[in-house]
Amino acid sequence: MKVEKKLKFTFLITDRDEVNKIINYLKEKGIDNYFSFYGKGSASSSLLEYLGIGEVEKDILIYPSNESDACLIMESLKNSDHLKNTIVFRVPVKGISSMKSLNYLLKEEEDDE
Repeated sequence: MKVEKKLKFTFLITDRDEVNKIINYLKEKGIDNYFSFYGKGSASSSLLEYLGIGEVEKDILIYPSNESDACLIMESLKNSDHLKNTIVFRVPVKGISSMKSLNYLLKEEEDDE
């Protein structure tokens, strides 16, 4: 991934049984740089029902991407069947208060090359 000025993080919060389908789907689109970890929320049942996300145990995927890849992720998922129980949003890196996270990501990228 080439780092551009408008680096964004695309977050996906999805059911644990859907995560591999989403990863494979995006990999087919050429998007394969991501971080994944387990999530467990404590939102009220009424909020979970309102959002339509059901269970509290989720997987969280984070795709660091430039502007065009972030748009590709959003468009790909919008036109797929994988959004049924998935929340997707983007955050510009400049919106994160600590540059320590960015330095960590950039170091990991250099190590991979």
